This record gives sequence, structure tokens and C-alpha cells, in this order.
Amino acid sequence: SAQARPRAAQRGLDAAPAAFAGPRWWAHRRRGGPPAMPPIPSGPVYAYLAFHVRTDSLADFCQSAAALLAGSVRDAGRLRMDLHRELPWARQVSNDEFSLFMMCQEWASVADLEAHVVSQHAMRFNQNVCRMLVVEPSVSLFD
Repeated sequence: SAQARPRAAQRGLDAAPAAFAGPRWWAHRRRGGPPAMPPIPSGPVYAYLAFHVRTDSLADFCQSAAALLAGSVRDAGRLRMDLHRELPWARQVSNDEFSLFMMCQEWASVADLEAHVVSQHAMRFNQNVCRMLVVEPSVSLFD
């Protein structure tokens, strides 16, 4: 029923994600433009990447990821880089077709992360991994 749906859905707008449920997130809808970009963080930057790896490409993906992790040890500003595979559980995303992997990175600055992205080992990983995935990787950055 219309009463059970959030007010935004009643007006025909997408419901805001919980993290953006405040009035600031909705303000750009009323003004007709996107919100202003926040300033570039001056401290550590966290990158989270999700990879949906084809089952038949698991060995190749792990080999490529190991090469990326080994090459990244020398990158300036790299504080942490981990790769995790989803465990079996009731609401798992992984299935017979693919496995979900999450790469968690911590960099001293945005500049360090940007330098890593154009490094030879990162570009090699990006080039190789595309054929191993069900969908494009998801990338999110946080400060």
C-alpha cells in the first residue's frame, strides 16, 4: 500500500540509501543539480574493490592478484592491501558461476593511490582481470 512505502517512493523518487537519508542528499533533487563534491581528503584513503570472478578463472585471478599484491609492496604510500574471498553463508553472493572477492586498500594519500593506479603492475592486473569477471569490478573510495 502507499502508506507502507517511504514518502520519497510515494512521490516517484528513488528512496535514499540509509547513508544519504539526510536532507542534504535530497537537496540537489529540489535544485535540479548534483551536490557539490567534498574536498579531497588530506589523510589516508581507503579503496574497496569487489570482483565477481568466473569459477573457471579462479586460479588465473588468484595468480594475477598475487602479482598485484607483490608489486604493490613497493608503491609509495601503500599502507595496506588485502584480498578476501566471500565465505559460504546464508546470504552469500557467490554461486556456482562466480565467487566474490573483496580487495581492501589503504593509501597514505589520494596522490599515492593515483600513482598506484597508473603503475605497471596495476595496469597489467586491470588488463588481465577483465576477461575473468562476470561483471565490471565495483570500486568505492572513502576517507
